[in-house]
Amino acid sequence: LSNILGTSIDNILANNTTNNHSNINNTDSVHELLKKIDNTCSEDELKQTFAEIILSKGMNYYFYKQIFRGDLSEKPLIRTSTNLPQSWIEEYKQKKYASIDPTWDYSVNNNMPISSDELYTRNTHNTTPVVKDFFDDLHNKVTDFYYAVPIHGRCCSATLILAVDKDTPMKRKILHDNIADMSLLGHKLYDKMHQFSKPHAKKLSKTEAQVIKHLATGKTPQEIIRSTNILEGTVYYCISSAKKKLGAKTREELILLAGASNLLPHNFSLMRMDNKNL
Repeated sequence: LSNILGTSIDNILANNTTNNHSNINNTDSVHELLKKIDNTCSEDELKQTFAEIILSKGMNYYFYKQIFRGDLSEKPLIRTSTNLPQSWIEEYKQKKYASIDPTWDYSVNNNMPISSDELYTRNTHNTTPVVKDFFDDLHNKVTDFYYAVPIHGRCCSATLILAVDKDTPMKRKILHDNIADMSLLGHKLYDKMHQFSKPHAKKLSKTEAQVIKHLATGKTPQEIIRSTNILEGTVYYCISSAKKKLGAKTREELILLAGASNLLPHNFSLMRMDNKNL
């Protein structure tokens, strides 16, 4: 993951100010906030809305990062959203913290939200200098207290960091009291980030995408032929052509890389990766 942040820095929103015409109210219920996130029409509007929600709840910063689990490339395609100061984003990139980020390592391997206190305790045995630098820099330049919220969707892993600017009993209580609702809102953010994902440059043809969708549900090439109007030769040609376009060696890898490149819907409702016929 050493190059993750470098691939996404241009997509990060580093703006701590909110829109003067915000429609977010600190009395809004979680259901109302879910609806407001769902009603956003662009990625910029989504980021702005989520930042306003954070501030309305008495928190200050958030950082969201999402990676497709099947992306096997050296520089995986990711989605990010944040209102952290640009200075921290640049430092995170320059010091290559993405390769050791304890918040990310925790989130991809766990399900429950964790406080910065607990996360630090878990890493006290880690003597790697860059890990110590990460915690020191985060403490000195951004925040003393935060929560990491793991998010696991059908196709991606993600983490949502929620932070306050000062470590006071009141600020801690704000985070503690809101973490359950923010977990729900984080999952809605996950859904909307998928919706606004832009396709990879190497587009599949309509028929190639159709064939891969069928493969993703567990169908064999012969089953695809029987259940569609696609000719046998076309099915096998589409599989071969798509593998060449995406650099896949197997059919399973083809499905994963197609999803990673946003060439197929991420949330395959019937996606099966345990099909022995692949």
